[in-house]
Amino acid sequence: MTAKDLFDIIYNGFLYAFMITTFLGIGISYTASQLKEPLKRYNLMTRAVILNIILIPAIAFIFTLLFPIKEAVATGIILVAICPGAPFGPKLAQVENGDVPYSIGSMFLLAMISIITIPLSASLLLPGDFSLDPVSNFADSRPIRASTPNHRSGIKSRL
Repeated sequence: MTAKDLFDIIYNGFLYAFMITTFLGIGISYTASQLKEPLKRYNLMTRAVILNIILIPAIAFIFTLLFPIKEAVATGIILVAICPGAPFGPKLAQVENGDVPYSIGSMFLLAMISIITIPLSASLLLPGDFSLDPVSNFADSRPIRASTPNHRSGIKSRL
């Protein structure tokens, strides 16, 4: 095992621990109705989806066309751009006394939409000969979703 491998293991462990403890801490702080409320703010959620799904990838794609960069770097820029939201958004909202339920709601919505949009965006925007079938991607994710515990079971007790 090289030092890089060891660093990757430690880094990923801390990253997952940070995300899990953040979401557990935030999840305990809010009720299910408080977390569902931002999803009813259609105008705000629509703007978040348009920004994250259409505008940011388009800007990244244009950036990669305008500047002479290697194909591998262009691929990395576009991959980052087509993956909406960020797992640390709720923590940032909490630290800045922002709207944490909105942050959680938008992150959840973007994660669900990204199951379809990431393969579509990748097929359309990535340089070179790249294709990814969103239907098979969704079908491949079913075993993962089936193996995860029912998220509603923990929420029912809070209602």
